[in-house]
Amino acid sequence: MVSYRKRGNVWQYEISYKDQFGKYKKLRKSGFQHKSEAILAASQIQIEHPNLSSAKSSEEPLVSYYKRWIVIFKKNVVSKITYNKW
Repeated sequence: MVSYRKRGNVWQYEISYKDQFGKYKKLRKSGFQHKSEAILAASQIQIEHPNLSSAKSSEEPLVSYYKRWIVIFKKNVVSKITYNKW
């Protein structure tokens, strides 16, 4: 996934991807005078490095993801009352 933002007077692109070990990484570069230049540079990086698998949204509904997340990360960490409220 690519995002663009203006930082001061210049534009920056940020590409989120998974490395070969499945860890999420970010590739950033700034210094572009125009947003179109940043878009072109990010597109070129994605063409040159097809192994950068972008982080994409899942087909899983938010409700089921949230329920799974609560069980995995919060069930034994927070109090029973807090867990039930979530």
